[in-house]
Amino acid sequence: MPLGSVLRRTAARALGYLPQGFEPFFPATALDVVLLGRTPFLGPFATPGRVDVDIARAALQEVDAAGLEERDVRSLSGGERQRVYLARVLAGEPRILLLDEPTASLDPRHRFLVLDVLRRRAATGVTCVFSTHEVDLAARAADDAVLLARGTVLASGPVRESVTERSLSELFGVPACVTPLADGTPLVTLGSPRGGLPVGRG
Repeated sequence: MPLGSVLRRTAARALGYLPQGFEPFFPATALDVVLLGRTPFLGPFATPGRVDVDIARAALQEVDAAGLEERDVRSLSGGERQRVYLARVLAGEPRILLLDEPTASLDPRHRFLVLDVLRRRAATGVTCVFSTHEVDLAARAADDAVLLARGTVLASGPVRESVTERSLSELFGVPACVTPLADGTPLVTLGSPRGGLPVGRG
């Protein structure tokens, strides 16, 4: 069914979208921002109820941002703001997540926390699609991958088949080493073009 034929409210309930970056234009607490994710479930001119607030707070808790709910989102760091925006998407309880660089600006602990959140959602039947330049994270988190370069698909399919030394070297223009872990998950290391020390490790 073409997406254009789907009612906007129906699409808004089914799809959750996280843009790569978004600058707030007006004062709002983190909780208020997350409550925007409940908008598709509210009637005209309705305000969020207790259930909506509970769902929003649970989403903040899930991304380790419960302590930020009364903070003005404009005062938050890049990583804190990223987690609040992800909580807004999760609060809508969509069946499909479309995420553009969901781990951008996050420290290592929160990068893996976000991946765990996506895994848990996927385990409940939610479809998670995300773009990233962090190959190590994609290799650990995704079931399938599509490698794109200048609008061309270099490789696609299960991560263990598409994330290879050859495809990564062609994609990034640097030497790549892919070592399978005990569970078969690819461990990715990218090296410098001149053969120097590795610049990234999964």
